[in-house]
Amino acid sequence: MPLSRLAIIVMTKHPTPGRVKTRLTPDLTPEQAAAVHACFLKHLTTRLTRLNPAELIICFDPPEQLQAMRALFDATLPLTFLPQCPGDLGARIADAARQLFPRHDRLLFMGVDSPDLPLAHLFKAAELTEQAPISLSPTPDGGYWSLGLSSSVDAAQLLRNIPWSSGQEALATLRAAEGLGHPSVTGLAWDDVDHPPDLRRLLTRLGQSDVPADAELLSNLRHVLPAGWFFG
Repeated sequence: MPLSRLAIIVMTKHPTPGRVKTRLTPDLTPEQAAAVHACFLKHLTTRLTRLNPAELIICFDPPEQLQAMRALFDATLPLTFLPQCPGDLGARIADAARQLFPRHDRLLFMGVDSPDLPLAHLFKAAELTEQAPISLSPTPDGGYWSLGLSSSVDAAQLLRNIPWSSGQEALATLRAAEGLGHPSVTGLAWDDVDHPPDLRRLLTRLGQSDVPADAELLSNLRHVLPAGWFFG
């Protein structure tokens, strides 16, 4: 299984109200939006630990929230906590890559906004890290839910001028890879949750799914979202 030879880095923020999932407000309160973020983070992390990657790293912001981040998870989970550096997302990924490449040849970066990601998509993303030094798996809004890098890639160069939150992130990253002379491959697309309609689509998918992990996520979200978000 490719994951046993792959380090996975989850790029995330501490679920502080007013600092995470802010585009879900005012449909949700800042506290509810933060609770959704926490649900996504804990659910995805639990799913990933079950797959036994070479190392699972929670790369978090802000750095002073280390103890609060640790407290979100079961202490028995095999997690590494790595604070994010200042800068845009590209700088933060590049800094994490710089610290992790000495002990891993391949890295897979993920966010937490696609918590119901099918396992087949994740396995495909892992597989692609063996096929090209740069791989990404897109989202419908022009971004990507995963980025695979090999140790031959200078992540700082690759990500230096990516226009984050523009809807052009995937295209810009692939063009940057080409400009640096690195082959790149694209994986399977999946939805992410940024805005209220995205969250409603997620709830609909979860309600129609027969995957046990999806039922678990739906149950957790029922504890933090108002009843009006659910049908039946």
